[in-house]
Amino acid sequence: KGILAPENIASFANNIDTDAAETKILNNYFDSGQLKSLPASRKKRRVILKWLANQFEEDKTYPEKETNAILKQFHPDTATLRRERIGYRMMQREKGLYWRLPATDWRTEAEQN
Repeated sequence: KGILAPENIASFANNIDTDAAETKILNNYFDSGQLKSLPASRKKRRVILKWLANQFEEDKTYPEKETNAILKQFHPDTATLRRERIGYRMMQREKGLYWRLPATDWRTEAEQN
């Protein structure tokens, strides 16, 4: 299990500049390293998507197959997770390749309305 063990998700989240409220959201939506569901609330959804985006390195491109393999570790609906991260400008896609955008480019939940 390693980093994805339930007891490690909170400490890992803190290492990616996550505040206590975000840590609580991560703990509520992850169980044994698996995303139980995507939150309906935009604020909570953005926390989950931020965590997922941070599973990808900046300045690296990922073919769709590799992107799906990484996302599938956490949830089976890889298409929704890809689409949502692109919608929040956390990831970009072109010709079947995906890459993580800098966090300064990411949309806030207010910008999603």
